[in-house]
Amino acid sequence: MLNVNNVTLKFGEHQVIRHIDFQVNRYEMFGIVGPNGSGKSTLLSAIHGGKPCDQGEIYLKNQKISSYSTKELAKLIAVLPQLSETAFDYKIKDIVALGRYPYQKGIFQQLSVHDHEMIEKVMKDTQIHSYKNQSLQTLSGGERQRVLLARALVQEPELLILDEPTNHLDMRHQIQLLDTLRAWTREHKITVIAVLHDLNLASLYFDRILLLDKGEKVELNHPNQTFNEKSLNEVYQTALRTFSHPQVSKPLITFVPSLDREETELHSVKSIIFEQKEKELRVISQNDWKFVSSEVGFFWSNTLSLKTEKEQNQQDHHKRVHHTEETSQKWLKTLQKTGHLQNQHFCFFVHLLVNNENISLKVWFFMEGHFCEADILKGFMRLSPIFEKHSEIELQSLVVGTNQKGDRVANFEELLVEIKSSAQSLMEEITEIRKEL
Repeated sequence: MLNVNNVTLKFGEHQVIRHIDFQVNRYEMFGIVGPNGSGKSTLLSAIHGGKPCDQGEIYLKNQKISSYSTKELAKLIAVLPQLSETAFDYKIKDIVALGRYPYQKGIFQQLSVHDHEMIEKVMKDTQIHSYKNQSLQTLSGGERQRVLLARALVQEPELLILDEPTNHLDMRHQIQLLDTLRAWTREHKITVIAVLHDLNLASLYFDRILLLDKGEKVELNHPNQTFNEKSLNEVYQTALRTFSHPQVSKPLITFVPSLDREETELHSVKSIIFEQKEKELRVISQNDWKFVSSEVGFFWSNTLSLKTEKEQNQQDHHKRVHHTEETSQKWLKTLQKTGHLQNQHFCFFVHLLVNNENISLKVWFFMEGHFCEADILKGFMRLSPIFEKHSEIELQSLVVGTNQKGDRVANFEELLVEIKSSAQSLMEEITEIRKEL
């Protein structure tokens, strides 16, 4: 659809865009992100023909964009600029009708039947039809942006270009705008290129993301690849973290406020307290831990407990990680092991429950440092077979917790080796305990 070949853009002698190459596929939603001053809006201006290239060429449908006439380009490209105060005060339907200008013919350039049909359809699809006879100045910022989007869509473009379309909109209107845009692009088979500041919106709504920094291409790929922590931290010069969205296969980006980073306390494994009472086993920490559990998934908590009463387990998912059947219990013991790897401490708690038929294990593992979900799951999968090899011993549940403080573990494979070694030594202790029964 669009090819950008070795493009350089300047303001005076200053190079704003340096030797950029990329291709935008037909029917794709293509996002451009980067910090202020990275050249996003300048690049967008060159793509829709507003700024000539100082070097290189931009091709639209295999034709140089500079070779199109203004009216020809208006039939192919529609532009939604940044939301700003408008000097005119037309009725909504008249503003939307301006988008049909490229198709009007004759001296008086009257709207055709098809023009009127398109205007009505677009106003309904963008949810502005109910106030089509109102003045633009009577609308909120989100409503005005939908009017400008309708004006762009009514052009029936093959390529829609948006410059920070969600700026100044609250969350509800941001979602409405992008949902409308995505639904329209799928129905009418158009291509979208948009500059955005919100990385999470870019990740959730766009197929591929171009990450710019100082006028140069840093990454161009699907959101899961473009939004890697190394590139994001280098480009934005701040500590950004990525994690998986709980419902869709897209990354989300977050950060830790600087004050919280300054107050980070390491060696929190040492602060863990283990309490054993008649009907409850509890692990308590002064810090919140991020857990993945084989029974309840991901959650944050500073307390884990084993309770023998089912009804108590169901009250709070933070405190119902596991349950035991008191009636079948014959013997109970908990083993503990601590260690460290590359100055990062870890701690095991293995809870053994012996009944008439077998020995069941419930394993809690605490590790200092920052892990992402993929790392924790990798550890979960690598640990499980160690216990399952002992066919007479059932691994009922495994909980892995990290404090998300300090540096991320540099070599996770070395950590897994240490975990396996610790787990194996615990299995040997379990064997000795069984001899006592």
